[in-house]
Amino acid sequence: MYVVDLDVVSEAARIARGDLTAEALMQATLARIDAENPKLNAIVSRVDAADLKTQACAADFAWSKGPMHGLPIAVKDLANMAGLPTSLVSPMFVGKVSMTTDVAEQRMLNAGAIVVGETNTPEFGLG
Repeated sequence: MYVVDLDVVSEAARIARGDLTAEALMQATLARIDAENPKLNAIVSRVDAADLKTQACAADFAWSKGPMHGLPIAVKDLANMAGLPTSLVSPMFVGKVSMTTDVAEQRMLNAGAIVVGETNTPEFGLG
């Protein structure tokens, strides 16, 4: 099993050269999340693992590749990602599912990134 290096530039270069598959990186990322998140509570909402593996596998066979191609990323729970809950870490918005994706996050998706979920933050990002 591949071990996550945590250096996004190196990971992107490895994927671009074909030395690393997006699927292997995704599997390692999910394993790391599973191991560390119970202690850290960093990821507060996560995309289904099977869907993430499917997206990563599709990235490995994609013809067009952007600068973030195949990289698993997480966005703050302040950003809207269509289909993911975005609570702004506030009890007022628990259960609210975004219908749209914010511009910055859409640009990351367009560059080939794969969003694994949303991360914890102070309520409303204040802190």
